[in-house]
Amino acid sequence: MKYFVQFKTIDLAGRLTDALGSDGIFILDGRNELGTMVQDAYDRMEKLRFVKKYKFFEIHKGDLRHSRIIYTNYKGKDKKLWSI
Repeated sequence: MKYFVQFKTIDLAGRLTDALGSDGIFILDGRNELGTMVQDAYDRMEKLRFVKKYKFFEIHKGDLRHSRIIYTNYKGKDKKLWSI
């Protein structure tokens, strides 16, 4: 199964929205456990810290067109939405 991270930004109106561009999505290794995928997402945010100021993300299961959110870190609180 395919997994990816969708990074989030805050738009000018103060709403949470999908990050655009090539850095807005990061493909994950689907063989890893959810905890490792979450750490990979945080590591990717750390690597992009000088270019982008991402603080929020969602981990999706599925392809880019049809997927479901299985994890999010909204509002700085890690929250598991779906058990793999």
